[in-house]
Amino acid sequence: MDREAREQYLVVVQVKDMLGLSGGYSTSTTVTVSLTDVNDNGPTFQHHLYTFAVPENAALGTTVGRIMAEDGDVGINAKMTYTLDDDLEENATFIIQTDPVTQEGVVLLAQVALI
Repeated sequence: MDREAREQYLVVVQVKDMLGLSGGYSTSTTVTVSLTDVNDNGPTFQHHLYTFAVPENAALGTTVGRIMAEDGDVGINAKMTYTLDDDLEENATFIIQTDPVTQEGVVLLAQVALI
């Protein structure tokens, strides 16, 4: 089963007395089965490459750009946290924060780059 394809199933259950033989009585009810989400989808970026421009005299804390990823899960399984790769020298110049409302990564100017 895949919750992302179908979240809910309706099943009709019938019960019969007299072992189901002719002349017995029966009744039925509907059972709703809802699938709960498991973390079976990884986040994917909407684009493979993002390009932003920022004025060279931009103030610290200036938003450089917003990056969006999507996750097919729901609830806590779809909550994302953006981080910068620790190996990149540029990380001293930029930081990224996760917008809790839009789930976007917000790239901010952390310090003025020295040339």
